[in-house]
Amino acid sequence: MASSDPSLGDVDAWFDKKVLPQRTASAGFSLNRIYKSPAGLFKGNEADANGLCGDAASYVLEAYGKAYPKTYTTSDGYLLGVVLWEGLVLNHIANVMLPKDSAFKQGFEKKAGAPVPLTSSGPKAKLLGYASLIKLRVYDLYYKTRTTLGPWWDDRDEGGRITVGLESDFT
Repeated sequence: MASSDPSLGDVDAWFDKKVLPQRTASAGFSLNRIYKSPAGLFKGNEADANGLCGDAASYVLEAYGKAYPKTYTTSDGYLLGVVLWEGLVLNHIANVMLPKDSAFKQGFEKKAGAPVPLTSSGPKAKLLGYASLIKLRVYDLYYKTRTTLGPWWDDRDEGGRITVGLESDFT
């Protein structure tokens, strides 16, 4: 890897100092949901720091590409991807840093409080285990937070399903 690749710490600082200030809409539900939701159904996601969660996640991916144009890989071996939470009624998507060797579509749900693998598009030997899954760094511009996946998932609800992967896994 090139020495110009950012570290996870560099990405944390970039998100906190450069990206979070771009969201001027309130964290989570705001009036923008009322007028952006119907348009989004027809136009799809457009990168927008003040948009709905999909728009905000797209914005982070585009901003990362501009800040670090030569690579999506960190010097510590991570790639910027997305995490989709699917609840009973609502869904939510944000950005997540995935280990390079596990950067493929993987689905999980909670059973007895612990994530259980559901689906995968990659080798079983590279599936994320419980300890590494809940420690993944989540960059959630929509809710204006940077956290790890365990608390992020708990904030959505105690259940639901999550799927992690690269943006291309969801298009």
